Amino acid sequence: MRILIVWFLRISCPISAVTINDSAEWIAFGSRAYGQLVVYEWQSQHFIMDQKSHYDAVECFTFSSDGELIASGGADGKVKCYHFR
Repeated sequence: MRILIVWFLRISCPISAVTINDSAEWIAFGSRAYGQLVVYEWQSQHFIMDQKSHYDAVECFTFSSDGELIASGGADGKVKCYHFR
């Protein structure tokens, strides 16, 4: 089996979860330590969103099937949805 690293990014917060949208354009990172949610377009190397999305830890997040929304759930008991396009 051959593994090829296509892309590398370092961000300032510890990463606890990662997901990729269905079109593989955007990668989302979540940080339990900071409640931060980051969405990054890896081909253009631009941040789509980088914000503290929850008061406490980001526990889970997922893209909608059309890639236009991302929903996150936090230890603060809140669910937040963000629209991108």
